[in-house]
Amino acid sequence: VMDSGYYYSSEYYGGSFHASPLAGLKIAYMYNSVLKAKTKLISPKMNTSELSMPYLSYYYIIEQRSVGKDTLKVYCRANEDSTWILLKTDTAVSAHDWYEDTIQLPSTSTTYQIAFEGITNKGYGIGIDSVSVYENSPCSIPTNIIGTIHNNTATITWNGDSTQSSWQVKRGLSGQVIDVTNPTYTF
Repeated sequence: VMDSGYYYSSEYYGGSFHASPLAGLKIAYMYNSVLKAKTKLISPKMNTSELSMPYLSYYYIIEQRSVGKDTLKVYCRANEDSTWILLKTDTAVSAHDWYEDTIQLPSTSTTYQIAFEGITNKGYGIGIDSVSVYENSPCSIPTNIIGTIHNNTATITWNGDSTQSSWQVKRGLSGQVIDVTNPTYTF
């Protein structure tokens, strides 16, 4: 469902380079040359009521252009009559890469919806791929977390339990999620 503006099902992202889909044959691509135009791509209704810890995972690409950058906002709502709840705002970056984001959803329902809103600002548009809503298994909280600050970097180390073999590290509230297999990471 599209709320307004322009949304395309495309075989590639149309920035200064052409990013291919991560999965399948096409991506959702939002683009409009009109300044501050908004396009909201709304999911079909889904039943999340049986999930005790629902998460949303998606990949996005928003390439920064010299004259402007576009913005992606991610929303959810429990049903059609509910107000949209803003979960996350992502803006363009200079890198030419797909970024993964994972968000814990605040509630569940039998008619749950997710929306991706693109807001144009003379950028190359917004690509979205590999969207999923799933049950996240609770994991043990790492212990003995130690941060060491160096001149231009910071390193964190931690101890995981014997069942853990990978972790996710995220710098700040809006940073990229990074998968690691060693209980140490340097920013």
